[in-house]
Amino acid sequence: MRVLLVGCGQMGGWFARRLAARGHSLLLHDRTQEAASALSRELGCEAVGDAFEAARRADMVLLAVPVLEAKRLMRSLAKSDLGFGSLVDVSALKGPLVRAAELLRSRGVIVALAHPLFGPKTESTEGTFTAHVEPRDVDREEELIRSLLPGTRLIRMNWRDHDKAVSVSVSLTHYIGLALAETLSRSPAVLPTNSMRLAKGLAEVALSESGSFYDDLVMTSGSARAAFRRYIRACERVLKASEGGRLGRFHGRLRGATRARTPPDGT
Repeated sequence: MRVLLVGCGQMGGWFARRLAARGHSLLLHDRTQEAASALSRELGCEAVGDAFEAARRADMVLLAVPVLEAKRLMRSLAKSDLGFGSLVDVSALKGPLVRAAELLRSRGVIVALAHPLFGPKTESTEGTFTAHVEPRDVDREEELIRSLLPGTRLIRMNWRDHDKAVSVSVSLTHYIGLALAETLSRSPAVLPTNSMRLAKGLAEVALSESGSFYDDLVMTSGSARAAFRRYIRACERVLKASEGGRLGRFHGRLRGATRARTPPDGT
């Protein structure tokens, strides 16, 4: 299969290496031409300057770009001469893409809005989770996603539930990770406790992202900031309980009210 991959950052590079290893023919495009050229030299495939011309030569288009860029590309592709028969988007938000996806579907393109719930350090997709958002042709879209991510478990969601969940599961955790990284950078010494290893892990995940990730809507939206403000207010309540000598009581009440959340079953 000939795949046009748009976006040669960390996640795009992750997809490119796996698709190339499985024998697919790749056309690589990135708004930074050097990123596409460097990846094409590594993998022995073709870097292209014109994504729309390349789309006419592709069987499938894979978008690994920020969500607003994905929206622009999908709307433009829907108005162009189509050569490809399927498109997969892997951005972290989906609400802005729903209408653009329908435009492409109206032209006979199979569109899968997929959100891999793992990062580019993942070695195997077996047993991972991927959100499948606003499916229309469920069977063909799921077949398409699994062709890219073999062994992943799919979670079907509407875009509203998905994007609300992202504001906590992605945005909030990265905000906390940045705050932890900033705090630890000012701490004279730390000990290798279990909790510190977890804290360092979250900080490392946050710092491993590219700058463009933090400029994307997933981190700059009002819902993302609101989630972090709720967390800050929770921190203030914890501090107030400590200052009032009620932290043990606070812990007991919270422990009794909270149930551990496990990932939803995928299909």
